[in-house]
Amino acid sequence: MPGPVSVRELRYLSGTTYNKTFTAADNAAWAAGTATKLRATAYDGSGLVHNGEEDATLQTRTFAKPANVPTLRNGNLKFSTYLGAAESDATANPIATLASKIMGGLALPLSSRTETLDSVGVHTTTRLYSTGIESNCVIGQAVLVGTRGDAAGNGEVRVIADVQTNYVDLAMALSGAPADGATVVISTTAYLDQDSTQDYLDFLAIGMDADDQLQTIGGMGPLTFAGLGVGELPMAEYDIAVGDWREVSVGGNPDQLEPTAAPQGNAPPTDRGLGCFTIGDTGTTTFNSMYVSNLAIDPGLVYEPLPDMCGVNGVGGWVKTASAPTISFDVVMDGADADILPGLHNDFTSGQAKQIMAQFGHAAQACCAIDLQNVYLDQSPTRTDIGALAGLSVSGHGSEGTTTTDIMASSVRVHWF
Repeated sequence: MPGPVSVRELRYLSGTTYNKTFTAADNAAWAAGTATKLRATAYDGSGLVHNGEEDATLQTRTFAKPANVPTLRNGNLKFSTYLGAAESDATANPIATLASKIMGGLALPLSSRTETLDSVGVHTTTRLYSTGIESNCVIGQAVLVGTRGDAAGNGEVRVIADVQTNYVDLAMALSGAPADGATVVISTTAYLDQDSTQDYLDFLAIGMDADDQLQTIGGMGPLTFAGLGVGELPMAEYDIAVGDWREVSVGGNPDQLEPTAAPQGNAPPTDRGLGCFTIGDTGTTTFNSMYVSNLAIDPGLVYEPLPDMCGVNGVGGWVKTASAPTISFDVVMDGADADILPGLHNDFTSGQAKQIMAQFGHAAQACCAIDLQNVYLDQSPTRTDIGALAGLSVSGHGSEGTTTTDIMASSVRVHWF
């Protein structure tokens, strides 16, 4: 019986060693629970190829044509997952862990996922007091404050700009000052880290048919985001260049599906599409909430192969190279918002950096967010239609912050709550 495409498991192992040989698919290392069985939403192995070159041997007959000579076996494995949300405790959620292998850095709550605001100080829209909070987070992580509709924290996500004894300062103001007793959720945050030791990813894909199994080793590549529109499910999409791959049926020792092992990855935020898009000048705490559509964010990561005749298929590893995140969106022309025009036009002509927070969901274990702290517009906004409404198309790129740690400097960060 043919195996449906939708019946499939995708498992991965990671480490800092660039593997040049395969671990048999039936090895205990590949068992779900040891390897991570991803909650994958799509899978495409069609980019994995074993190339061949024509045999140039001169022939004794006019129409003779010998077999091609096999050469490099490489290519790309593509798949996607829900972007998901955080765990209830201080551990890393599976998608944050995978994202950190690609982006380089991961920050977790240092002791507890939540803090409760108390009377050690007077809360404002930019400063939150909680006894001992400085031992639970770092600058560059984010907080989810209050609940939607409380006229205070309002279930909004904000980046932590400073951490001091018993309080944190926020990079962008909240819509209202929270009160004692409000809950603050500390993020799990993946960020760009140029100093991190390079990780590599090995994959095992198993289908329903006994022959439908393949492995890859020595993989690394970028991720980007999809499903960022209202009513969509935020997704992470991966494009992994591999060092080598093989059909397990050719290499032997197949594994099998493990239906009793649940795939790892949390559900996407889905509560009526409630989230937020906020933007403001970098270095100030004021912000505007904009009516946006067609939001697209790409971390922009670029990995180059390390040429190595001692490697496999001519590759000895992957190296992060210079890159920048990109963002684009359409915004409704709304006369009540002074930052549309001439604001955005002036931001382009003056080189004003913008900080942007795109939030999906609004409650613990049902929220994720992406922030870019220094966005420069690539051109002046252009006119567009958003349905029957007049709008502007905006595009820009992100740059690092002028700070001392990689999470503080990161031009794009992903936060889970």
